[in-house]
Amino acid sequence: MRPLKPLALALLLALVPSGGAPALAQPSSPSFEPIRMTANMSIQEHGGMIPGLYWEDRIIPVYEPASGGVWYPRLLFTRKGTLLCAFDSNEDGGRSRIKLVTSLDEGLVFSESRTAAALEGLDCANPALVELADGSLLLAYRANAMREDGYYSSIRASVSHDGGATWEGHSLIAEEFGRGGVYEPHFGFIGERLAVFYANDSLNVVEEGSQQLILFKLLENGAWGEALIASDGVKNRSRDGMPVWTKMADGRYALVIEATNVPGHPFVIQMTISPDGLNWNEGNRDIYIPYMQGKKAGAPYILTLPDGRLAVAFQTDDEAARTGDGASYMKVMVSTDPGKEGASFSEPFIPFLMPEGHCANWNALQVQGEVLYAVTSANYPRSGVYLRRAYLTPRARQGVNLLTNGDFRLRNNQGWSIIQSGRTYHAAFGAKRFEVDGDYTALTLLNLKPGPLELRQEIPGLMAGAYRFSLRVKGDGEKAITLRIEQGDQSAEFSFVPGQEMKDAEITGISLRSGPARLRLIQAEGLRKMSVTNLKLEWLGEEGAQ
Repeated sequence: MRPLKPLALALLLALVPSGGAPALAQPSSPSFEPIRMTANMSIQEHGGMIPGLYWEDRIIPVYEPASGGVWYPRLLFTRKGTLLCAFDSNEDGGRSRIKLVTSLDEGLVFSESRTAAALEGLDCANPALVELADGSLLLAYRANAMREDGYYSSIRASVSHDGGATWEGHSLIAEEFGRGGVYEPHFGFIGERLAVFYANDSLNVVEEGSQQLILFKLLENGAWGEALIASDGVKNRSRDGMPVWTKMADGRYALVIEATNVPGHPFVIQMTISPDGLNWNEGNRDIYIPYMQGKKAGAPYILTLPDGRLAVAFQTDDEAARTGDGASYMKVMVSTDPGKEGASFSEPFIPFLMPEGHCANWNALQVQGEVLYAVTSANYPRSGVYLRRAYLTPRARQGVNLLTNGDFRLRNNQGWSIIQSGRTYHAAFGAKRFEVDGDYTALTLLNLKPGPLELRQEIPGLMAGAYRFSLRVKGDGEKAITLRIEQGDQSAEFSFVPGQEMKDAEITGISLRSGPARLRLIQAEGLRKMSVTNLKLEWLGEEGAQ
């Protein structure tokens, strides 16, 4: 048996230029105004999908309850660098409550949960976080219940003076009695003044339950002022809901909502812009409409990236076989012309791929430095809150895995093609046939006929520079596996012989140009079986670029 060497054993480097063809241009991402999904668009996941966003391959568990569920996560980075994640949960039985976890390493590891808000006889949900000038934290949430005297709903705030370790009551922001109520607060600053936006469908303020207002209040001298209208669902004949807003790079403010006034869709995503955060008279415009009739898009989130673009997240059942929240998943899109008439957005990206019948929804975004954080509450692989990070600049993307589904965590070949004439092979796709050993899930390919068998992935866009390829692999200790990376008329090829035990392998010294590429992992003739996982292609920097 030959032991596997970490570097290429038979380094058959073949950078083969032919005719000196120019470097391929990175493909541009189509723009939509509004985005309407077309019939041939499918669920995709790739780091090159949104220009300027480079997604990590890994999904980070933030919190997985021992029982019950978790929903509606919201993130906040404090000025000291602590990342907080608040969410609602019924894990402890009885009424739902707001729980909080923290991370001191930018979202890699999170603390045990603590309860931030729980009220006797009321369900607490829809958390929102903000840090004040003195370093204290405010947590807003809705508290509601059906009582003997009718339905009661409120939006309340709690305050923490110790970084979220302990909380106490702060203020009552709004409350309603009777049919309908108040929901979904979101904090922010208009100038130096703290503001909270929220939805209200109480029959005290709207004509019928199919309508809803987006209201906001300012904190003045320690008290919340009168409610002002940001989006008028009565006037719009819409149940405008789930408001999230952000200050734009040019000093204006953008608000996103879910709306119900587009025929054929329960909800669509709309955006409106205010010159000062106080006057919202521009009117709402559609920015995402599902392709299929009867499909919806809702629960939007918006923030301003450091380069001035607007990132918008939402949930949709657009391509799902079923409809509803239980079939919805998160999408993220980024503006290409923020705030201007005719503003467009990138093609949406799906950061959390869900098997059919599962969901990833009630999402949020946060940005810290050159990193975008996407968070969701999902029921796959189990009920929990999950985080994924994307990098905003080339330097920040160093070490990011550019391959889709490199660890086969979905237990399928999403993002990969298996190539062999005659299809005389067996691929171990499925939970019972996967080799599971601690922290990895491996794909096993069994070749049933003479001739090579390959695993292939198309990479939509690379940056010029030096790259590293690594994987965990097992073979027979005799036959080679070849890595081949193709870019138009050029290719780089490396061969190595894996041993009979699962071990790590790494290939460095790969120099690639900008543009799309094809990665091929070829099982040599005579090698009947190989197992692979943790496949990674990482950009190391511009050194060595062609």
